[in-house]
Amino acid sequence: MNQLELLLALQAIDEEITACEEEKKRLPVRRTISDLASEIKTLQEKYLQLEEWVTKTEAKATAYADELKQLTAKMDTLRVSYEALSDDEPIEKLTEIYNQIEAVHKAIEKRKGSLATALSQAEKTSKLAGELAKLISKKRSEYDELRPQYDALAAEIDVKIKAIRERYNAVAVQIEKPLMNKYEASRAKHKRPLVEMSGGACRGCNMSLSSVEQHKVAASVVYACENCGHLLYVPENVSG
Repeated sequence: MNQLELLLALQAIDEEITACEEEKKRLPVRRTISDLASEIKTLQEKYLQLEEWVTKTEAKATAYADELKQLTAKMDTLRVSYEALSDDEPIEKLTEIYNQIEAVHKAIEKRKGSLATALSQAEKTSKLAGELAKLISKKRSEYDELRPQYDALAAEIDVKIKAIRERYNAVAVQIEKPLMNKYEASRAKHKRPLVEMSGGACRGCNMSLSSVEQHKVAASVVYACENCGHLLYVPENVSG
């Protein structure tokens, strides 16, 4: 085999490897476990958000409870002061303390409502987080059950790829280093590095080549298209 034929053989082997890799990506089980992994990640993020919200709400409830305790103590102090007033105290004094008692009473009722709401919200959200945790556990079990199936199927394909790569290496060592460098540079940009020059045009980008460029392609093993970078060759240079 001449150098061009070796390059074409290498490209064919490359395409076999790509086909196997695509087969691996298309495994039905792979799609399922990928979807499960994505779903689990989303659920976990939602669960952490709920847990964070519960923590903040419980902290708020604690603050309400402390404030309620302080208001209650203040109410007790005002009542003691009010009951200690004598009958001949000025009406203004009685009214002042009474108004304070009324204001504290309203504040207490308001904080009782806020505390009850916060506790109720925390309880409901905590329950929702618990249900979410059960769902995450269920999805993880499904993932753990399917993963070995995918790993087994993927391993079979990996064995095929390994054998094909051995053939690739056996061909690659026969190709001159400068040509191999050109192939790898084109392969980094194109799935199919080598294309024919046909009708005076590059079959990679369909751009017409000048007569000088056509001559260079015909006279070379491969010639890089100045427009797209594909490696051009003429079929006549392939024996038999």
